[in-house]
Amino acid sequence: MNVDKKEKLLQFFYTNPTKEIHLRGLARQLHLSAPWILKLSKILVDRNLIAVWKDKEKNLTLFKANRDNSEFTFAKRLNNLYRLKTSSILSYLEEQYGHPEAIILFGSYAKGEDWEESDIDLAVVTSRHLKLDLSFFEKYLNRKINLLELEKEKIENGFWSTLANGIILSGYLEIPL
Repeated sequence: MNVDKKEKLLQFFYTNPTKEIHLRGLARQLHLSAPWILKLSKILVDRNLIAVWKDKEKNLTLFKANRDNSEFTFAKRLNNLYRLKTSSILSYLEEQYGHPEAIILFGSYAKGEDWEESDIDLAVVTSRHLKLDLSFFEKYLNRKINLLELEKEKIENGFWSTLANGIILSGYLEIPL
């Protein structure tokens, strides 16, 4: 089994989790043959990562990510983290902020529950306030980036739990008692 082709198919559904697409459209978009898509999709259907059904009126085979499956959500979460790492945004933020106290990913992207229009929520715990151009990373990740610069002393009590339930990508977050 060609792993690259399987990853290409999975990546499509991670990036477009709400999109319903027919076999020929998917093959065209991924530059793969329809028989390859069918072969690869059987593996993903067996793992319950995607759903496949026939539209009898239009005589089409349709595909969609199975967002209700916890395995899909977990795999999507790992993929999101991998894409953040390979985008180099973390090293860029560490360099720009002079190694901040913490960089935290939170929100739907951190949970693997993001969809096509979701943004990426990142919090930087720092005393520095910068106007950074993140357009390169937004294009690479195909998502808007919502960057919060937070001074530890000014974080509201209710927001601490949001940060604590996020993913610390860099540094250390000490939560006050």
